[in-house]
Amino acid sequence: EGHGDLERTKFAVGAGSNVGRTTCIANGPLFTPPACDRTMRSSHRANGGYGDLRRPRETASGRVGSKVTKRTILNLLLPVGVAVLLLLGAWVWLNVYTRHDARVTVPDLAGLTADEAAERLASVGLRTEVIDSVYNDEMPKGSVVDQDPDAEQVVKPDRTIYLVMNASEAKMLDMPQLVNLSKRQAISVLDILGIKVKELQYRPDPCVDCVVAQLYKGKPIAAETRIRRGESITLVLGSGTNGERVQVPDVRGMGLAELKAVLNMASLNLGVVAACEGCTTSADTAMARVERQLPEPYRNNMIGAGGVIDVWLTTDTVGLRHPEPVDSTTNDLDDEDN
Repeated sequence: EGHGDLERTKFAVGAGSNVGRTTCIANGPLFTPPACDRTMRSSHRANGGYGDLRRPRETASGRVGSKVTKRTILNLLLPVGVAVLLLLGAWVWLNVYTRHDARVTVPDLAGLTADEAAERLASVGLRTEVIDSVYNDEMPKGSVVDQDPDAEQVVKPDRTIYLVMNASEAKMLDMPQLVNLSKRQAISVLDILGIKVKELQYRPDPCVDCVVAQLYKGKPIAAETRIRRGESITLVLGSGTNGERVQVPDVRGMGLAELKAVLNMASLNLGVVAACEGCTTSADTAMARVERQLPEPYRNNMIGAGGVIDVWLTTDTVGLRHPEPVDSTTNDLDDEDN
């Protein structure tokens, strides 16, 4: 009647035979002996029962295997997923932290004061820091003379721009001992220290082009006297016993800096800058070139040591050429005959 309780189910084995009867009692999930097992399966199929009683064991084993496979896959995929998430998070964080797409062009700060430079940099999202100072008498005092990074460079926002300022006053130096040095040695020492040569004067002395005196503002200045860098002094040189004469150099096409160096080496001085065509600022003058000079650089045109050369400057250097020296020997001979 129905399935009933297997504990109380009894089956007859070998019905119709003389072997006798064996009672099969369901005792848990296993059935013994085998004859009872076969009999019970047949009986249950006939009565619409459970069918094969071993199927629940096989089904449970399959489910356990399926769970193990899923768990193994999860164990493999979980570290990969965590790693991908960490890499994605790091990439997003780096883009935000470094401002990957943000760009700022560094402005030109030359000639600005420290406050003006800081204000201009702040307007574009940059910072400033003064790291050094130098003295340049061609730039306004207290102005920017150099910057790092340079102007027009592209940088990240909030970048620090390092500035070098022009000092309000030059550093104090000890005046070197130049007496008895040659002209070339004395000028080299002064260039290293940053002291300028204002003028070369000559007076009779057996040692030609030797320094016989050093003057500052027209008065002798002794060695180790304190003097500011960038100041100018006068060197008094020996001209020999008969007075030395030097060839007039050709300085046409030279800038002022090169001109002064050439004249110093020739034992001459820069006289008057008579004109500077196209010069409106000091920067224009610094970039101008010599268009004309007086005395002119004729061959054999001699001038006394310590003499001066007057020049005319121009900013229009296109087509500026050095004319061929003119041989004035004939004119000199004619003048001597007269």
